Amino acid sequence: MLRKSLLIAFALLISFGVFAQSGALKGKLTDDATGEAIPFANVVVELNGNLMGGGISDFDGNYTIKPIPPGKYTVKASYVGYSTLEITGVIMKADKITFLDLKMPASTQEIDVIEVIGYKVPLIDKDNTQTGGTITSEDIAKMSGRSAASVASTVGGVYTEDGEIQSIRGARQEATVYYIDGVEVRGTSNVPKSAIEQVTVVTGGLAAKYGDATGGIISITTKGPSKTLYGGFEILTSQYLDPYNNNLIGFNLSGPLFSKKVPDYNDSTKIVKKPIAGFFFSGEVKYVKDGNPSAIGNWKLKDEIYDSIVKNPIIPSSTGLVTSQTADYLQEEDFEKIKYRRNAERYGTNLALKFDFQPTGNINVTIGGNLDYTDMHRNDQWGFHNTNISTSSPSANYGWANGLLNWDNNPHRQRTTWRTFIRFTQKFGSGAPSESGSIIKNTYYSIQADFTKDFGLQEDDTHKDQLFRYGYVGKFKTHKISSYQLFGVDTIAQSMGLPYEGQLHNGFRDTLVEFEPSDINPEIAWYTRRYYELYDNNFYGQYSNFMNIENAGGILNGQAPPSIYRLFSAPGEQYDRYLKWDNEQFRVSAAGAADIKNHEISLGFEFEQRTDRLYDIDPVGLWTLARELMNFHIL
Repeated sequence: MLRKSLLIAFALLISFGVFAQSGALKGKLTDDATGEAIPFANVVVELNGNLMGGGISDFDGNYTIKPIPPGKYTVKASYVGYSTLEITGVIMKADKITFLDLKMPASTQEIDVIEVIGYKVPLIDKDNTQTGGTITSEDIAKMSGRSAASVASTVGGVYTEDGEIQSIRGARQEATVYYIDGVEVRGTSNVPKSAIEQVTVVTGGLAAKYGDATGGIISITTKGPSKTLYGGFEILTSQYLDPYNNNLIGFNLSGPLFSKKVPDYNDSTKIVKKPIAGFFFSGEVKYVKDGNPSAIGNWKLKDEIYDSIVKNPIIPSSTGLVTSQTADYLQEEDFEKIKYRRNAERYGTNLALKFDFQPTGNINVTIGGNLDYTDMHRNDQWGFHNTNISTSSPSANYGWANGLLNWDNNPHRQRTTWRTFIRFTQKFGSGAPSESGSIIKNTYYSIQADFTKDFGLQEDDTHKDQLFRYGYVGKFKTHKISSYQLFGVDTIAQSMGLPYEGQLHNGFRDTLVEFEPSDINPEIAWYTRRYYELYDNNFYGQYSNFMNIENAGGILNGQAPPSIYRLFSAPGEQYDRYLKWDNEQFRVSAAGAADIKNHEISLGFEFEQRTDRLYDIDPVGLWTLARELMNFHIL
């Protein structure tokens, strides 16, 4: 199946908010003692020591700085005759205005004095037109979950099941739209925990730019480069503490690539080093033997009993020339309790990379991307078919069919999602009133292009794409004789006036089916092999034709052994599916905004093209089609 879709959106918004995945900082500068407004004061915002934007207060002391990516910032204000004011830990949220009034103390000393104040989150958010919540990196670091989905699940209105977000305020699962650094997510939404700066969940009051979302929005912002070089490294393992063998290696590294000497923003007499380009790189490598262990343990057939059943899968029945499955007569002592599921391991690699380049104070270029790779086996013979399953959850579409008798045939799934983007942002002016008295200020535009690729496969990893090996038990050779109908009517002879009654040839009849077992699927080949051993002659026609073999418990090519009590997969039953998919998405979006007095005009454009490719087949059934269609034209 090949499907393409295009989406072109054009919106004109007049609001007090901001467009795209960024925020704004607004407030008023006043004298701490008199309360009078301070005009033409410098206000700058810094992230990890990097200057991210600045502005100048107007005649009434009001200032506005935008666009500002989500994160935790330091805000600095300076003016001649006043001590420099520094507010730390100011939280900027996506699509929100943060209001921060600055009260500057007068300076009577000749030495430089900087007053540092910790930011206090206000009880009432003045720009709160949406329902939901925002979780910052400090809170995320304290959580046990490592995925953005587990972080988002802490917000009210988000319903989760087995670690996966099922709905937001009752909407369907597919109605929830994810964004990573402004890129609409296709495939998985996994990013390293150390790379998450902020997770914003919108459960209601969606902005116009989310017009194609009918449920909720989960917006993930990754961290940016720092002014100084730093890094971190972590190793987690439970190898010596429990049998589930949960292992993780995580790392992150950030710093400048190159800098240049420029005058200080607050004091032009000082020369400082300003980073022009920087990077942030983080990743996680994971391996877990059982990502969803049971609190009460699991059961499996003992190895020696399993070997005996494989070679003796059927036993004679007392009702005639038929058989019964040996596994139907297993006893409690034939099983053993284990702490972890067999053949349910999962490997994964998760990487995130971002570069920032700021050639001038008003131009910023960001290039970033992330990759998520997962290789896993799952204990679910009847589930595991949805290509949209998030591989971050160890229990998505989990089933118990294979765990008791058929763990060696758990399906294999491999998935890779990678995305990359480039964003160009340019601002005009400093935010202060111009000499010409123009009422237009805080003008900027941003253009972003991104590409996403999500591909993978689902298979029985013994046979992979060799489709006719699925369900193959061996070679059958059929012996036939002519069949006649006694006192049949020959219509041709009758039309010629000749005798038309007697024995007429009406086809062919099977007399013997020889079987040569194959070692491709030895477990299921033993069903038919054992049947031939139980009845070593064809006196009663035990294997004179395919129907007798099937009815008595043998298995033909393209058939699977019956389930045990219709609950558990029999030993050797294969995962009957081969699935490949390759999905792509290309987007170009642009946004611009300008303030006219106290109102903002925003203009946005978005172009999106998707290509979906899918190849899906149940290969075991090919043998049935072959028997029905081969030589059909000469029967």
